[in-house]
Amino acid sequence: MEQIERLVILWVTSFVTYFLGGWSILLTTLIVFNVLDYATGLIANWRKRSSNKAFRGGIKKGIMWMWVGVSNLIYLILFELGFDAGEVLPNFVTLYFIILELISLEENSKKLGLAMPTPLSFFIEKLKEIFNNKTGGNMK
Repeated sequence: MEQIERLVILWVTSFVTYFLGGWSILLTTLIVFNVLDYATGLIANWRKRSSNKAFRGGIKKGIMWMWVGVSNLIYLILFELGFDAGEVLPNFVTLYFIILELISLEENSKKLGLAMPTPLSFFIEKLKEIFNNKTGGNMK
């Protein structure tokens, strides 16, 4: 039985790693920010807490990871078709979600009475500029 459990864990982790295109510092950052955002969201809204809102937040995090995986699969399709685009698409999608998580962390922090430090706020603005310039996006 123990060997079956190990095989299942191996299969699941292999699939997730393939789906996400391996593991990088961007994915590590995103998962840490997901956890911090979810936790600060629960704390910041302690009195107004509802299981429905918390559930929806968890679903949003899952959909976020789905899009990271989908962007990696599109990259793999482009690579298979002969387009050597590097891992630009999955990295930009991940960076986009990292920026969104930082913005959400800032909002939760303000609700708790602590503004985001100025250097970090400056960094977020620069990330938005870089993202918008490189992708033609419109992140505000």
